[in-house]
Amino acid sequence: MNTENNTSTYNELEEMKSEMQRLRQSLQEQKIFSEQAIRNAMGERSRWISRLVSTELYIVIPLLILMFAGIKYFIGLSWPFVIVTCVLCIIDAFWDRSINRLKSADFATLSMVQLKERLDAQKKKRRRQMVIELPLMVLWCVWFAYDLTTNPVGIFRQMPASIWYCLLAVVAPLSIVAAMMLYRKMQATDSASIAELEKLKDPDSE
Repeated sequence: MNTENNTSTYNELEEMKSEMQRLRQSLQEQKIFSEQAIRNAMGERSRWISRLVSTELYIVIPLLILMFAGIKYFIGLSWPFVIVTCVLCIIDAFWDRSINRLKSADFATLSMVQLKERLDAQKKKRRRQMVIELPLMVLWCVWFAYDLTTNPVGIFRQMPASIWYCLLAVVAPLSIVAAMMLYRKMQATDSASIAELEKLKDPDSE
């Protein structure tokens, strides 16, 4: 009788151990699936930054160079201004590309520590870039206004100066505001990904 009871108890214990093992395995699989789903979501959320940088480098910058070359002839800008403007645009595009190096696939392959470090580095570099470029944009606007005033070539001399200055007074602030909005959206995107990574590392922190 005791032998039967012991055997029954042993079988029950083994069954409980097996159930616990299956439960742990299921929870582990759920955790892996959840982490992968969150990583995929972060990659999709950040995809627009890579697309924007590629569009800037391959489409926007060539168009800007052609535009300023045309403006040089129609409005009468000086060659130094046009050349410096084109060089600055190219530098900015490659600078953006060097900062925003994370691809959607990186969110699935990099470790959480590497991913967080890369995101933090992106945010710091982007902040430094904005601090440097905002004063340069203001100086560029001043040079643009001065170049329009001093260069006698082109159609500028046949049009009232107030038209160009009003146009510059509208376009320049709008460009700066657009740049700031893009900067804030990029930073917010990376901050959201960092917050998700923190939750993955410490699920009880919510």
